[in-house]
Amino acid sequence: MDVDVTPRTQLAECIITQLQAAILGSEALMRGSLAERRSDLYSDIDLLWEVPDIEFETSIADLPEVLNRVRPLASLRFDPDFQRSVKRRLVFIRFAGVPLFWRVDLAMLAT
Repeated sequence: MDVDVTPRTQLAECIITQLQAAILGSEALMRGSLAERRSDLYSDIDLLWEVPDIEFETSIADLPEVLNRVRPLASLRFDPDFQRSVKRRLVFIRFAGVPLFWRVDLAMLAT
C-alpha cells in the first residue's frame, strides 16, 4: 500500500520549527518511522526536543502555547513516569482536526 505521508511530515516539520524557535539553543528532530521513511497509515509522529538545562522548566510551562501556534490542541498529557524528573519528560499530544493516528510523542531532554 502506498501511503502519502506528506501532510503528516509537514505537520512534524512545523512542530519542529516552532519548538526550536521557542527556546534559543534548543534542537528538535524527527525520530521513528517517519524519520526512517518506513511509516504506514497508522504511524504516529515521534519527536525529540533537546533543551538547554537552564530552559527546561520554561519549555515545559510554555509548551501548550508553542504547540497552539502549530494547530489548536485537542489534548496534551505528560507521562506520569517522568513527572518528577528534572531532565526528561515524555509528552503525548493530539491536535484538533488531524487524524487520530497522528498523535505526537514528544521526548523532551535537558542538555
